[in-house]
Amino acid sequence: MKTINVSFEDKEFEELTNKRGGLTWHDFIIKLAEKTEGFALTVEEKTGAKK
Repeated sequence: MKTINVSFEDKEFEELTNKRGGLTWHDFIIKLAEKTEGFALTVEEKTGAKK
């Protein structure tokens, strides 16, 4: 099992919480990843990305 730790500004967190609705954070992230399949850049290609 892996853990993702991401920092958000208060406003960003509030917006994400509203979009999440009744889903768990896990289900919300999985659903988001499925919707955005085919990212233009992979994590390794993004400037300053940590592996």
